[in-house]
Amino acid sequence: MRRWTTCRFLTIGIFFCALANLPVMAAPTNAPVSAPKPVATTTASTPAAAPKPAATSTALPLPTTPSAPVAPAAPVTPAPAAVAPVTVSLSAPVVANPDMVCPVLPDEKSDTKYAKVLDGKIYYFCCARCLTKFSEDPQKYIAEMHNRATVYASAETTASAQVVPSVTEVISDVAGSSKPEPPLSDDERILRFAGYFHPLLVHFPIALVFTAALAEFFLAFTGRRFFAPVSLFAIRFAAAMIIFTALSGWAAASGGGEAAPSSTDWILEWHRWLGIGTASFTVLVAVVSLWISQESERLFYRWLLYLAAAAVGVTGHFGGMLVYGQNYFRW
Repeated sequence: MRRWTTCRFLTIGIFFCALANLPVMAAPTNAPVSAPKPVATTTASTPAAAPKPAATSTALPLPTTPSAPVAPAAPVTPAPAAVAPVTVSLSAPVVANPDMVCPVLPDEKSDTKYAKVLDGKIYYFCCARCLTKFSEDPQKYIAEMHNRATVYASAETTASAQVVPSVTEVISDVAGSSKPEPPLSDDERILRFAGYFHPLLVHFPIALVFTAALAEFFLAFTGRRFFAPVSLFAIRFAAAMIIFTALSGWAAASGGGEAAPSSTDWILEWHRWLGIGTASFTVLVAVVSLWISQESERLFYRWLLYLAAAAVGVTGHFGGMLVYGQNYFRW
């Protein structure tokens, strides 16, 4: 009985320590970028060579009528040629959806991170999944945009800087995204490869934790002892699987080199730390299930299991926002 009481206090202490260490979303900072100063160029003009003096004759001079002296001609310096100014014409693409409504999911707001240039127009999307769908059949979604009476911007229309970035920035972003990725080290390649298994492994602990919680609920509601071993087996199997799931998720978030800052970075941070906390709490619930010997101890395990299922649901919601957008689960 003393060992069971110690387990309760240890569980409650770890739970409150995990709540105290949840990440805090930092406000994004936009540092001004100073434009490079133009380099001044100087043009040096080379003076023309002085004309050679005329050849003099050695013959005896004949008597001539005196005349006024002639002043020598001044050297003529040619004027520098005028340089015509060079004008660069940039045919800027037009923002097809300046209202920042996703062409695929009209209920979602677009993000400038996901952009596609098509026929001189830039289309913004809310997530990478919508960008892929649009690329498969662009004419279908363009026709839907016309049906929704979406206002297209003209070439002279300049969107607000607070909503849509300038055309120069968009062209730079699109050009930068097409550049080849820098080579990865061996450690980064291992992390990236391990992260590929996270979407495969994540479904097993989710299903097992909810199965354990559901079996425990039926045990309390019906009193049938058939559900007791189902709950214990599912939570212990989930604890074994969730360790590999958390490790592969951490590798997926850390591998692949340095990533550019994005508006979804705070979602990734919350999903990462909630995943680590949920995995630790699920393992703790599985350890508590090994010490059940009385009905009162079973009640304590039952409520811990319900909390673990709720933590799995919250963590999965942040993972869904990373894939489908921030408002994919609204009413």
